[in-house]
Amino acid sequence: MRHVRARFKPGSIRPGSEPLDAAGIPVGLTTTQCGRTESAIPAAIQSYCNAYGESIVDGWGHRRDEWQFGVGIQHEILPRLSGEFTWNHRNYYNLDRNDQLNIGCDRFNGAVDVTTCQDNMLKYSNPSYDFYTVTAPSDLRLPKGGGYQILGLNDIAATLPANQPTAVTYMNTLNYSWNGYDTQFSWRAPKGIRVQGGTSTARSVRNTCHAELDGPNVRGRTGAEWQAGCDTRTPFQTSVRGTASYTVPKVDVLVSTVFQSLPGTDIASSLTYTKDQVTWNSASAARATRPCATAANGVGCFLSGSPTTVIVPLLLNNEIYGERVAYWDMKFAKNIRFSNRRLQVGVDVYNIFNSDAITGYNGTYTIDNPATPANENTWLQPTSLVSPRYARFQLQFDF
Repeated sequence: MRHVRARFKPGSIRPGSEPLDAAGIPVGLTTTQCGRTESAIPAAIQSYCNAYGESIVDGWGHRRDEWQFGVGIQHEILPRLSGEFTWNHRNYYNLDRNDQLNIGCDRFNGAVDVTTCQDNMLKYSNPSYDFYTVTAPSDLRLPKGGGYQILGLNDIAATLPANQPTAVTYMNTLNYSWNGYDTQFSWRAPKGIRVQGGTSTARSVRNTCHAELDGPNVRGRTGAEWQAGCDTRTPFQTSVRGTASYTVPKVDVLVSTVFQSLPGTDIASSLTYTKDQVTWNSASAARATRPCATAANGVGCFLSGSPTTVIVPLLLNNEIYGERVAYWDMKFAKNIRFSNRRLQVGVDVYNIFNSDAITGYNGTYTIDNPATPANENTWLQPTSLVSPRYARFQLQFDF
């Protein structure tokens, strides 16, 4: 029996397949990076990228940029005690964005100017999306006791165009920066005692409000608009660390400890709302009476996710943190020296004080309706703790 193998050159078309690029890979017609020139790229993408006027696949400076700045000072504070302080700053540029044509805000060739379109999204208005609000439950554990309105929630409109291609470009309206401050102290105490410690404090700011194109990431609440979406602010968080070591003379036993105090974990809170618990904005009021695709569901259904319910986060980004996590580790090791060799027998004890600090919390909020143990709201209940105290034995032979 004879086997026939067909070969195709890059750029040629196999029966029933897409065109190939120079590497012999089918050209992706759904998502296209501006600068690609293969055949069969949709005309709308070609027009968009021509208006963009840049290529993100080649050329000088057409990649993600990251600038780092740092300043440090080290000085002797007292005899045997030195201190160090450093500041670091980072800026990120040339971050890429996907822009699906004819949906949300088009950066080029759109029905309205992209900045005007984005400003309208910040005001909760866009032809591609219907906006709505919900009211957070009253709860003293929530910010200001709860009861606030959550703004900027949205669902896709029923008239969205289908199968629209996507272009990938860079946007210089992304604002992403990071600041960090570190301290380090070292004390060389008498009799061979060594103590070191320091702190690390940092925060980041990421604003994408004028880089959002396809989806209105504008969730927030009154007085903190967009801070659960495109305006993300991480507060300053500080980690504390320290080490100490001492070798007991004559018996040649090493004793050392490590201390860490870390920020608590970011706490989440999300509640499931039904379609009857949301309030559609005035421009989308017709959604409340629009018949659902499934007649049994009545009117006012959502189009994305579950048609009759939606899960809504109740908190802003990085708004509430759990308790700090602090623990100590210890090491004990005996050195046995003979014939220019050393045998070290030791034990490491982790979390020596057996801290039970919480490292994870239940983030699902429920309404006690009716108020029974079966319906108890378990939000904020611990889901994970620091690993309990445990020991590890070790044997090390140096020769």
